[in-house]
Amino acid sequence: QSQQPLPQPSGWQLDRVELSPAAQSAIAALGFAAPTPVQRACIPLLLSNKDVAAEAVTGSGKTLAYLLPALELLSRRPEPWGRGETGAVIVAPTAELARQVSGVLALLMPHYERHRQPGSWGQLLLTRGCSQAEIDAALAKGATLVVATPRRLSDLLESSCSTGERLCSALRSVELLLLDEADRLLQQGFRPALDALLSRLPKQRRTGLFSATQTRELEQLVRAGLRNPVSVRVTEKLARVPAGLTNLYCEIAADKKLDFLCTFLMEHAAEQKVLVFVATCAVADYLAKALRQLRPDLPPLSAIHGRMRKKRRSVFAAFASCRSGALVCTDVLARGVDLPDVAWVLQLDPPTSAEHFVHRCGRTARIGRLGRAMLLLQPHELEYVEFLRLNQGVAVERQELQQVYNSLTDLGPQLRQLCSRDRLLCEKSVRAFVSYVQFYRKHECRLLFRLRDLNIGRLATAFGLLRLPRMPELRKLAVTDFDPVKDVDVGAIPYLDRSVRRQRAKQEQLRQEKPKNDLSALPAYRRLRIERCREREARAAKRKRRAPGGKADGAGLDDEDLAELERDVGLLKKLRKGRISTDQFDEAFCPRGSDEDN
Repeated sequence: QSQQPLPQPSGWQLDRVELSPAAQSAIAALGFAAPTPVQRACIPLLLSNKDVAAEAVTGSGKTLAYLLPALELLSRRPEPWGRGETGAVIVAPTAELARQVSGVLALLMPHYERHRQPGSWGQLLLTRGCSQAEIDAALAKGATLVVATPRRLSDLLESSCSTGERLCSALRSVELLLLDEADRLLQQGFRPALDALLSRLPKQRRTGLFSATQTRELEQLVRAGLRNPVSVRVTEKLARVPAGLTNLYCEIAADKKLDFLCTFLMEHAAEQKVLVFVATCAVADYLAKALRQLRPDLPPLSAIHGRMRKKRRSVFAAFASCRSGALVCTDVLARGVDLPDVAWVLQLDPPTSAEHFVHRCGRTARIGRLGRAMLLLQPHELEYVEFLRLNQGVAVERQELQQVYNSLTDLGPQLRQLCSRDRLLCEKSVRAFVSYVQFYRKHECRLLFRLRDLNIGRLATAFGLLRLPRMPELRKLAVTDFDPVKDVDVGAIPYLDRSVRRQRAKQEQLRQEKPKNDLSALPAYRRLRIERCREREARAAKRKRRAPGGKADGAGLDDEDLAELERDVGLLKKLRKGRISTDQFDEAFCPRGSDEDN
């Protein structure tokens, strides 16, 4: 069979370095006419054996800025890479980003295989969901490059299995460590895993840190893990968002958001890709299910969030490969991942921080393309626009919706009707509402997003609630614009999904069969709280038996017990007065940090 001719080398010109024919071939095949600013700055530095700490706006081409020099450096080694050697480790904060990096690597590596010396040349992807057999097969072939999430990599390195030992041995030859979205790695609590990894790697390696923002924690990691690093900051004329992005915001009431979303998706998602960002996992889950039932004629619609396990990978892959449709998501997709050809980013709910606003917008208008982003704000949230301008240097234009408002279809009654027929949808609506209220209460920008300013009635209507749930957060709030449904017994609503109906029936049967003092079904932190109370009661009973005459007076209590009782009474008083929530009470009464499941 005749081989197809290789693409002609591209005309990339970089300062002080000359790319190999393999690199030129790969660049030409990928269709990149010229390097982006971050690529032009970082590739020569890494190829000159410098440690690099780079900050660049999202969508600026950071992935190629470190993958290309990694392959260049590994291919320059005089002797071939052995099967038991790893030359580069790339760490990403999420499985989606790690798979994305692995995918780009798979496009680049064949060009180097045509030009390299004989020997092992392969990659190993380490994320949640990778089986032991897949890992063993990749190590047997040769894992010259390892792409991993920190926790999965740390678990394997600390395990005593043969696979972990083989990987530890392979890492002794590492020449390059690359941390993608380095600031996010630290924000998500991966510092212990990173420290464990750094301790196993050779000291004489090169290190590259790539991120969209600089933080204090990141500066500490730079000082600890890099040797005389070169700092690179590519600001694109001080813009925090891509140059091709049109940033808009709209004023809209809470109970009109769903109506607007349906109209928006019908107009834009039929022929384009639309990302819809919401506040919480429960909101994403409920919204996707409700929309599919409300409007079966909508373009393809799916949801992805941090609590998904089995379907998360397939949903992401399906949306990445499709030509049009909508994906409802949380901030799990706000950073790092590259979803091609996203035309619109619709922020149905405000982000938890101003930085997340920038990252959300960066899912469109990537690598010089054009894109549009729209933020929906309630009337009392409009000051957030000025906050974004001052805090992030991002200008957002107002988009008037008066004409659209007049044509919106009120879906509230129809949504309530669906919830009154399906117990599962009803439960999801309550979870979504509760999670949104808690998201609002804990918002980083509390001066602008005040819970007392939120129209609870309209919000409950927007979620299709049949009645308001009991929440400490709502006790002191005046609820208007909401009419509860009184003629529906929520406990009698059936589960329309057969599998869910069987599962709930089985759970109820198990609950009734278990003795009342069986705590195994409770969350671990609640079990600890109850066990703590029982231990205290047992100590009090023991002191009563020992006391003269069997009287249990305060003399049997030591100072520690008295202080503990006084503290618990104070917590109960605060809970009854609504000064703390149930979650805060549980956390103080029995801290979740003692929960062995976390």
